[in-house]
Amino acid sequence: MMLSRTDTHKFLQAWPEALRPDAMAVSRHLPFSDGRAIPDYAHPRFVLDGEEVYIPGRIYCPEPDFGAEPPQFTETQLRIYHCTFLRNHNGFVRQRALAALDKDLGYWMVPFALQLLGEYVFEIIADLDKYITGGNMPAIARFEKENPIYWKKTQDRICSYWVYYRSRFPDIRQYPARLIANRINAAL
Repeated sequence: MMLSRTDTHKFLQAWPEALRPDAMAVSRHLPFSDGRAIPDYAHPRFVLDGEEVYIPGRIYCPEPDFGAEPPQFTETQLRIYHCTFLRNHNGFVRQRALAALDKDLGYWMVPFALQLLGEYVFEIIADLDKYITGGNMPAIARFEKENPIYWKKTQDRICSYWVYYRSRFPDIRQYPARLIANRINAAL
């Protein structure tokens, strides 16, 4: 099954124009077709090099089971595929998608990864820590400078979700998401 026309339009808006042909190639292998895989709500708007993109808050679909014949994706298409599943409704799927990504985040991948920082799954935040490193900091800092309102909102979400981990981290300054955000702030 392929994406519906509605979901295809929403899916393609998540990628800069130059990546849309690759995103279209990936979309042909995504298992949803009812027009409701990508809800109309919660499409954060980001700016990447002056171009607006709208990344889905969540994508509702199962992971494809390619069996013995996975698609022959290019490196860019494979990154698009994994970034897509960073927005999946299932936290285990998001965590696997993050683990499958190369540690070197391209600039267009940053908003997909950073959305995880403002979410509630501690194990994913702990894994994300490996990606917020010196090599990725220039791209992350560039993204945050282009999207300061989003960065403020992400930091607010970190504080909100810390409440669920207060017994484990009584001081918010020790909460891993806060530590990651502090490293990013230091690089700005």
